[in-house]
Amino acid sequence: EVAAKTDPLNKGSQLAMIGVDAANLGRSVVWHSQPGVRYTVEFSEDLETWTTLNADAVGAEGEEMTSLLHADAPPARAYYRVSVKPAAE
Repeated sequence: EVAAKTDPLNKGSQLAMIGVDAANLGRSVVWHSQPGVRYTVEFSEDLETWTTLNADAVGAEGEEMTSLLHADAPPARAYYRVSVKPAAE
């Protein structure tokens, strides 16, 4: 909760995926975020091997969600996960 800057007393304040949508140039990955928090976004085609898509995505000031374009997304199914990057890194 502290690293993600979420409020444990507010059920709407959480790190969660909003969705993955087809975009003109690939897939758009969207998640709930907090301003200034750094996130790592990864994807997998098999849920076993994960590849980093962006190791330093930052929540924008004044925004409650962040999106990232995966331009060279695999043509088949892909899974995505977002995690908070520790502040010390």
